[in-house]
Amino acid sequence: MDPSKYRDDGTLWLEKGIPLEFNLEKLGLWLKEKGPVSYLMFGITYECQCRCRHCCVGNYVREKHRELTTEQAKSVLDQANKALAVNFFGGEPTMRKDLMELISYASERAVFVFLDTNGIKVNRDYAQKLKDSGLDLLYVSIDSPHPEEHDEYRGYKGCFEKAVQAVKNALSVGLKVVISTYITKENLANGDFERVIQMARDLGATGVRYLLPTPAGRWLYNVDVRLS
Repeated sequence: MDPSKYRDDGTLWLEKGIPLEFNLEKLGLWLKEKGPVSYLMFGITYECQCRCRHCCVGNYVREKHRELTTEQAKSVLDQANKALAVNFFGGEPTMRKDLMELISYASERAVFVFLDTNGIKVNRDYAQKLKDSGLDLLYVSIDSPHPEEHDEYRGYKGCFEKAVQAVKNALSVGLKVVISTYITKENLANGDFERVIQMARDLGATGVRYLLPTPAGRWLYNVDVRLS
């Protein structure tokens, strides 16, 4: 893989030039009114349908049903007003009933709004709601190009099929979609990392975000997956 294709933020773009059709009007507002926070990673819930073997928070969460109220979450977004980007993650952020409200609220305060998802709930209607709420980019997690292996990693039968369909659904309504995957010693050696990239091309995804294994959560003591 050509290292020049990688970005410092861990994203591999599949298209030349500017990969995202940024809203220039919003970008102009950002340049004129720089806020106190550049990039907000906002974990809005620990709820999730999966039990991923590589989850970095799963082992530490004892009270999964406790989360910020809608108003508390909006208060956080107010404090990050004029941020370059807000990235909602979890857990699985689509588990929150007020997600569309929070995305809409964030889109009025940040230049770009991103969302991480396992794709399970993202049917076409849901994808349209995400777009209508102001979402700019959807990260869909795909851990392996092999359905059975992905499902095993996620602890959820059928997760691979739902993730792939989520990519298709989001693209069909005009959302930008980046496939999010981990890069490990194993998938580099056996070619599966390259296969995920090819899958992204075949699906028409905007790009691939590669994540490094984190020595935390359920991967705390799994040194075999780390690159060094």
